[in-house]
Amino acid sequence: MSRAAILNIVGMTARHISAETTPNILAWLKHKQIAPVRPILPAVTTTMQSTYLTGRRVSDHGIVANGWYNREQAEVQMWKQSNHLVKGEKFWDVLKREYPGYTVAKLFWWYNMYSTADYSITPRPAYPADGRKVFDIYTHPSGWRWHTVAGSSPGSPAARRARSRLLARSDRRAWRGARPRQPGTGVPRRGRTRARRASPAGAP
Repeated sequence: MSRAAILNIVGMTARHISAETTPNILAWLKHKQIAPVRPILPAVTTTMQSTYLTGRRVSDHGIVANGWYNREQAEVQMWKQSNHLVKGEKFWDVLKREYPGYTVAKLFWWYNMYSTADYSITPRPAYPADGRKVFDIYTHPSGWRWHTVAGSSPGSPAARRARSRLLARSDRRAWRGARPRQPGTGVPRRGRTRARRASPAGAP
């Protein structure tokens, strides 16, 4: 079975593809076709990603928005991360049954913690004892925690650019090291800020 990559590039449509802005994508499309996808409502990050990965409607997979009201805690909770919230099989679960040995890397898509994907990387803040909120990542397997981003507040433009670079590097290492059959990456935007890398023993 051949390898394939899925890039979820937020906000990109055909009108954004040009020789000036996306020359590599444009060159690739010369021999391919564009299949438009009619968005569901609400057309927000977590809802759309869950629909893509399960092939189900919102009423089936249960991800109605990027956050919703928790009646037990009486508060709106945003950007939860457990994959257990997404109901229904993911497409790779089906492929794993049909093709023994099939592997998938799910990098920086939402609801990426405790997923059935073989390899996962997703942002997960750390909260030191002094009360700070520090950008960090969750990985599965845990030895995949190669990178940390330093020097920016979590929501700043500099931090977002650094995370985009981290994302791209992590995807390359997954493709070359673990060699999954189906790597998938969510790409928020391009960026340029320094990132610090740490490679534990045994990391690809």
